[in-house]
Amino acid sequence: MGELPCRYGLTELHVSATLDETAWMRDSRYRRRRIVAGTLVAAAYFLIGLLAHWPLFPGDPTRVYFACDCGDMSQTIWFLAWTPHAMLSGHNPFFTSAMNYPVGVNLAQNTLMPLLGILSAPLTAVLGPVASANLWMILAMPLSAASGYLVLRHWRLEVPAAALGGLLFGFSPYLTGQGIIHLDLAFVPLVPLIVLVFVDLARRPTHPLRLGALLALLMVAQFLVSPEVLVTTLILCAVGVLVVGIRQVFRDRARFVHQAVPMVLGLGVAALIAGMLLVYPAWFELAGPHHFVGSAQGPHNAYRADLYDFVVPSPHQWLAPGGLRSWGIRLTRLVGVEDGAYLGVPVILLAAWMAWRSRATARTQVAIVIMVTAAVLSLGPHLVVNGHGTGIPLPFLLISHVPGLANILPIRISFETDAALAALLAFGIDDVWRRARAGDSRGHGMEVGEHREQRTHARSGNATTRQAWLVTTSVLAVTGLTLAPLWPDANSPAVTAPAPLIDIAPSAGTPVVLTYPLAVYPQDQALAWQASTGFNFQLIGSYALIPGPNGSVTAHPSALRPTDVEVFLAAMEGAHPIVDGSVPSVNASLVRDTATFLRRYRVRLVVVAGGTRHVGVVVKLFTRALGTPPQRAGRFDVWSIRHIKTP
Repeated sequence: MGELPCRYGLTELHVSATLDETAWMRDSRYRRRRIVAGTLVAAAYFLIGLLAHWPLFPGDPTRVYFACDCGDMSQTIWFLAWTPHAMLSGHNPFFTSAMNYPVGVNLAQNTLMPLLGILSAPLTAVLGPVASANLWMILAMPLSAASGYLVLRHWRLEVPAAALGGLLFGFSPYLTGQGIIHLDLAFVPLVPLIVLVFVDLARRPTHPLRLGALLALLMVAQFLVSPEVLVTTLILCAVGVLVVGIRQVFRDRARFVHQAVPMVLGLGVAALIAGMLLVYPAWFELAGPHHFVGSAQGPHNAYRADLYDFVVPSPHQWLAPGGLRSWGIRLTRLVGVEDGAYLGVPVILLAAWMAWRSRATARTQVAIVIMVTAAVLSLGPHLVVNGHGTGIPLPFLLISHVPGLANILPIRISFETDAALAALLAFGIDDVWRRARAGDSRGHGMEVGEHREQRTHARSGNATTRQAWLVTTSVLAVTGLTLAPLWPDANSPAVTAPAPLIDIAPSAGTPVVLTYPLAVYPQDQALAWQASTGFNFQLIGSYALIPGPNGSVTAHPSALRPTDVEVFLAAMEGAHPIVDGSVPSVNASLVRDTATFLRRYRVRLVVVAGGTRHVGVVVKLFTRALGTPPQRAGRFDVWSIRHIKTP
């Protein structure tokens, strides 16, 4: 509104219009500052994400992280390519015999990540699945940090507090460890949004049905990235809602009942919609064809935190003085990158101090309870101290007996520990900034002539602002030095092995291929080759969770007959034998069994990669079994089979 002339006698309206215009201008400047601040914070997160994977860049189609296109990275490349391929070719996205031929794999019980595969389908079609894997791996932590920042800003936290909270959330010890190789666990930008909707539902919402529908869509999206992260997030959100409910009951029982009705309604709508959308993939995971039974980690789940893990640096921490690094290696030797429980003594003391300063606020109380609960759950079903089991039962023991939750890895609940820690520190810093802003505001609006008091309040406001910046930079320094990861990782990127060219006439259908290295963990490069060629062949061997002979889980491919062929190939490449028994030698019996194996499973192409272990012995085996020397295609020895002679 513009100013109204006084000649109309509308002096009060004139003043009101001027104030409205001033408020609009201030609000406009606030929005611009908010956009600029958010852009700068997101850019900083992105640069840190680039540093984590240097010298890779998003969408790089030529290189992969973690030294080779093998192990979990090759599996990730395969999964990202499979979903769009299955949808375009009319296959079931949750089951395939493209690998582990001819038995197949229940992909719903594996880390399929169909949502990420669909979102990056255009990039996969143009540059290949390696480019998509690099895009998501590099963006996972920055996007997660940016999501945390936006949610904290939505809760009216000051920019420094929200920026630091987003940084600690997106680049926590859990995520910097999982971000090396586990895309499904490192990509968590949806989690802060799920928490945001839960908080809105707990605040007596005016549109609970709308929030419930939004929560359902977020839950479905997170399920299609990582069901495990979704389940643990919902468990800790339930803990937070319980804390809020108990707190409200003691403060105002009538108001609690008034708030609980719309919240329950919204959660019911969310459960109903999410249940309808996820009923098929959930059924396929729990009871679909070729599903395994029991825990994915077997009866003895070693993926749990040691009590000392909270204070002893992991092998991935930059600052590990003295013998602490070797101590951390001993503690985490069973879990590899699953070592995200580390917080460090300085950070724990800092969090305790910030919690004490802000202990009266509800948000701090909720963050403390969630953090402690998650830390206890991450210890697993029984307490382990310095590598020694104590037999003391812990709350996770109850979760491990709930149907459908047996596959949760306790150590991965460290994600919620780190998230609550980030929120706790952000809330504490925000309280400091709020006090500083309050000190600044006392210096304004003084009556004319009160110059001495005004100068005193101005000096006080400047002092509190300096104190707020001092606290913020101190928290950043303490957390940065304590939790800084060891970047760039010692396992540097390497050139991706090219996919072998398969020259078979289309009339032959989808050929069956046997590779060396055999597609078995950890030398499962053939999965990346298969994905890069657009799944134009079926692969013997796999790296996936499948049912073993007794129905329990195994990560090795199904044992095919004659069994000595796969045992020999796996032993040659250094993988664990697929079945029990001694490793056979290259003799007439093995040559005869190899020919039988190739004939029985209609293998039409044998591909042996050069530069691998014992490659000469393997080439000799296939040459004798097929009665012909291989053709050379780049660094591969290739046999194109039309008829197999009996040796």
